Amino acid sequence: MISYVGLVVLICAVAINADPQCVVASSGIITGLVHYNLDPVYLQPNIADYKVNIPHVPQCTNGEAGVKAIICDDDVAPTGSFVDFNTLLVHRLGNLQNVGTVLITVYCN
Repeated sequence: MISYVGLVVLICAVAINADPQCVVASSGIITGLVHYNLDPVYLQPNIADYKVNIPHVPQCTNGEAGVKAIICDDDVAPTGSFVDFNTLLVHRLGNLQNVGTVLITVYCN
């Protein structure tokens, strides 16, 4: 028989090693060879809805062709959709207890 303390340790071990749940959202053409990864955006605990502003990338001298966002949370994959090229809306579906992450890549013309 497993003890109460053993059960708690087991649950904590599983929670610590849980893989993040991610979804990918994109807009435009995301197959270009020249691309730039922006700094991660962190989704703070206890907030379900985020508006992520994506800046223009000055290194894209001929303009941006597309943008891709990988949106991750610890328990349930969030949803994400682009309103326009520079605005991503994120809705977190899980328990909101931990920090989520948005990784953004901008592709150049």
